[in-house]
This record gives sequence, C-alpha cells and structure tokens, in this order.
Amino acid sequence: MNRAARPAHAVSLLLALAAGCGDETPAPSLPAGCTVALSPGGADLQQRVQTALIEARAGSTVCFTPGTYLFTAELSVSTPNVTVKGTGPGVVFDFRNQQRPVGDGGMTGGAANGMLVTAAGFTIDTVTLKNSPGDGIRVQNTANATFRRLTVSWDAGSVTANGA
Repeated sequence: MNRAARPAHAVSLLLALAAGCGDETPAPSLPAGCTVALSPGGADLQQRVQTALIEARAGSTVCFTPGTYLFTAELSVSTPNVTVKGTGPGVVFDFRNQQRPVGDGGMTGGAANGMLVTAAGFTIDTVTLKNSPGDGIRVQNTANATFRRLTVSWDAGSVTANGA
C-alpha cells in the first residue's frame, strides 16, 4: 500500500469500526395484533400482569406467551374493550397459590375469583384458567364479554370445594 492510500484506508477502517460499535440487539417484535406481550415466571409476575391490565387502554390486546403463570391474587380488568389473549396453545393461568387480604392485614386463601372483569367489551382468547378458589372469571355490572378457546378446570376434579 502506498503512502497516499494509507489515510483513505484508515478512514474507511474507522468508519467500518464505528458502524459496528453501538450495534444493539434489536428489541423482539410484538406478536401480531398485540399491544403488549408478557411471559411467565419471575418473582414480580403478579405485579407485571396486573400493571399491564391496569395500564391497558381501550382497544388494547394484552398477549401472553405460552407457559404457566402462577398467580397469588385475583386479576382485575376495568378498562373497556380490552382483550386478554394467549399467543398460542399452552397459556395457563394457575391460581392454586392465590391468597386474598383479610381485615387484619394478613393473607388467606379464599373465594377470590381468578379474574374480575368490570368493563364492557372484554374478550379472553386461547387461555386455560386453573384452580381458582372462586369463579374462574367473574364478569359483573357490564356487557359484551366474549370467551374464545377458554378452558377452566381444577386439578382436584369435580368437587364442591372448586370455584364456580
């Protein structure tokens, strides 16, 4: 390489290195039609899911990737026209560890529902709900709820201690 070509080569090399620096892994794209997508696991699962449901705007679709979501409390939806959707088979909301607050500030098992929906236009799609102490999903004081590809079951089978 002659002397005149060295500066041009050095500039090209620096530009190539600079272009490579700061390369970030692209954020995973949301599944089609999803406003937000959540995945199972983590100590903050209950809080992440409930926060997503609280922050959902009318018309939002809150998606869940396949896996088992172990909840410790009832989930609530109070925004109209929200869809809760599994992105594929195998999305399981399991409430076997559910507790609810009692008057003295403690926690106990009890008749809390898996989900309480108080907003019109709620849709749930491609989800299995398991082991809710109360109703799997209670929809009250509202209209136009849609249930698609929803399974509700209890590991104990058909016993009177199951929720409704």
